[in-house]
Amino acid sequence: EEYKIYDSVGLAFHVDNPKYSFIHQLYNHRYIDKLLFAFVPNKRFYNSGEIFYGGLPEEKIKDKYITHCSVSDHWGCSLQGMKIGNKLYEFNEKYIHFETQYQKIFLHKNIFDIIVKNYLNEYIQKQQCYMNNERYFCTCSYIDSFSNMSFILDEHEFIFTAHELFEQEGLNCYFIIQENTKTYYDIFGTYFLRKYITTFDYENKTISFYDDEPFT
Repeated sequence: EEYKIYDSVGLAFHVDNPKYSFIHQLYNHRYIDKLLFAFVPNKRFYNSGEIFYGGLPEEKIKDKYITHCSVSDHWGCSLQGMKIGNKLYEFNEKYIHFETQYQKIFLHKNIFDIIVKNYLNEYIQKQQCYMNNERYFCTCSYIDSFSNMSFILDEHEFIFTAHELFEQEGLNCYFIIQENTKTYYDIFGTYFLRKYITTFDYENKTISFYDDEPFT
């Protein structure tokens, strides 16, 4: 119950009282020798994976390193740009905030407007996509015709296919990206974390990304 007051599993970047943080307890009692944790997605099962406290075995990930970013007061990386198909959109002072409690991707209104205009609008005009309860739904049979979308962090391009950007609900598929109207940061949720091995390092203040194939 004490853990729930602050951060149930001790994974927040800032913990109001580290005394009650689970990961700090593990570190202070020397169950782990590094103050970091990692998410390893399991692609065989929807929205599942494992949390590794203290990091991952070096021999498992040394050849899978992609890139890393430095953090300051939140688990977030600078978002340098976005690509829709072959079209590049560059950004200044935009950040991706990693928050696992959400099952959606939220973006600032100006970025979301770019996506609607350049990714969805053609299908909206053809009445193949429509909005319902602040979400865009599209006919699932048209998903193959959508292009890839990628996000650029630390000069690395993280690519999402159309099938990774839509989730089926009933007879239609909804677009997982939504406008962020509640917080300053862009929230990528588990859709980003389920694709890559991601480590969060408190001491070095970094987030590192690794290709999870064929780790799982």
